[in-house]
Amino acid sequence: MIPVRNIYWMLAYAFSALRGGGYASLACEEFDSAADLLAAILARGISHQAKRGLRSDYVAVRDETCAPRGRLDVSASVKANTPVRGRLVCEFDEFTADNRLNQVLKTAGLRLLSSDAGRERKRELRRSLDYLAGVSAVDPRDICWHLRFDRGTRTYQMLYSVCYLALNGLIQTEDVGRARLEAFGEDDMARLYERFVREYLRAEHGCEVGVSAPHIPWMLDDGNDKLLPVMRSDIVLESCDGGVVRQLIIDTKYYSRILGERYGKQSLHSGNLYQVFAYVKNTEERLRREGVEHEISGMLLYARTDEDAAPCETYRMSGNSISVATLDLNQPFEGIRAQLDGIALSFLEAGGRGTDVDPTLGAALSFCGRWLPQLESGHCSLSAFVDEAYEMGAVAADYAQRIEGLSPEDVLRSEQGFVERLEKGQLVGAIGWHIRQEHWSWGAVRDSVNSGALPRLMRALLTS
Repeated sequence: MIPVRNIYWMLAYAFSALRGGGYASLACEEFDSAADLLAAILARGISHQAKRGLRSDYVAVRDETCAPRGRLDVSASVKANTPVRGRLVCEFDEFTADNRLNQVLKTAGLRLLSSDAGRERKRELRRSLDYLAGVSAVDPRDICWHLRFDRGTRTYQMLYSVCYLALNGLIQTEDVGRARLEAFGEDDMARLYERFVREYLRAEHGCEVGVSAPHIPWMLDDGNDKLLPVMRSDIVLESCDGGVVRQLIIDTKYYSRILGERYGKQSLHSGNLYQVFAYVKNTEERLRREGVEHEISGMLLYARTDEDAAPCETYRMSGNSISVATLDLNQPFEGIRAQLDGIALSFLEAGGRGTDVDPTLGAALSFCGRWLPQLESGHCSLSAFVDEAYEMGAVAADYAQRIEGLSPEDVLRSEQGFVERLEKGQLVGAIGWHIRQEHWSWGAVRDSVNSGALPRLMRALLTS
């Protein structure tokens, strides 16, 4: 069973909002159960969101009213004989906070009130739910969990994920009105584990190495990609050492049982090895075709929970290093931190570099070289481009903040003369600001591509 304190830190790194603002004091608090933790996060999150302003939308309303507004439904009024009562059936749009985002917050909050969270946590949560007095609860089975958050709703993203964990982990007990939060399912923890590892490496080592999660294209000989699955990596560490692009492709795995067994012999899951091997070989082939000197390796990073097995092996396969490691989630978080730091430092040391490596140059060059020809030719999947651009933009935007004399206003200028005066490192930051700080929505990035502003920056970086 993973300690609740470690679940907190996993959530804190997976969602950076938990490491600042009104959530910072949670790092010093103790939690009796997972429900206690989620109740504390949700209570503060609702209060914080209410003070910022709850999201409000126009919602279609159909009602009988004595003051007609919107569209009159004459047929319905006649059938219900409402004119006799001095009323008419009207359909109109009402600007209200009773929308899906706030409804999910209230539903999760009410469910946590009947959980095994502590009494003080429930009291704090109940006070926070007063902000949602005009919001209705919904059936958790009707909630759509796959949402794209834009600039106006991104403050809900972390809270929405906490609600998902709460509503999918609460199991009713035999006690009437009571529920307990069971260990999260493998699928839920697998997603949290992947995001935690990626965001930890980005937060703690983003100034030393590029961290992203790109789609890896199939290197086909005849171009026939029908029925082939999309290869989306979990984590890619990247650096550019003396003109050599180095990548470590990490595939995170969270299973209740790490090893499989056949005829009494234990072994790794073959599908996991095939998967990371395919990532490595297709990435290597792409760079070879582009004429880029490279060094590509792969890693399977298993989460150790209750099982005794903790594989730690390195294999040489067809000229590439494929390693298997285990991150023990049961140990104190200081040990988890040390293990993840060791992965990043080992990657840096393997390239013969100190900690003064260019943080994002290798990742940015690879990103631009892969996508610019597709953007300029018009044969590009914008949805796939935007997904990877967000990952690359997060690293580059953080880098831009450390560049002396480079403001967001300077970065977003599209004049060709200004772009030509930027140095290579500044161009990396400019691309990051352009994607991450200004253009948070899919449509805005599409407009930036169509206007030529973003491709112009990418071309300048490749030719600088």
